[in-house]
Amino acid sequence: MIVDGARVGKGSVLGAGTILNPSIPVIDAETGEEVRALRADYCVAVTASRGASIRARVLLPCVLIIKRMQEGRATTRSR
Repeated sequence: MIVDGARVGKGSVLGAGTILNPSIPVIDAETGEEVRALRADYCVAVTASRGASIRARVLLPCVLIIKRMQEGRATTRSR
């Protein structure tokens, strides 16, 4: 689900059940850095969780960029 205010980069793919809104952080799996929305072009992103604090042991939703692709590369499996 992509809600109002969320942005998805050109050629990007969201995994099934991924919710993208401006309040859910997007994290790059390669660098561990939080990025502003899903503005990266040609990437694959999925739903994930991250810890809110060590004491509380609470997991909060996030979106994780798990793969970067070259422009024009297919992401679907061959049948």
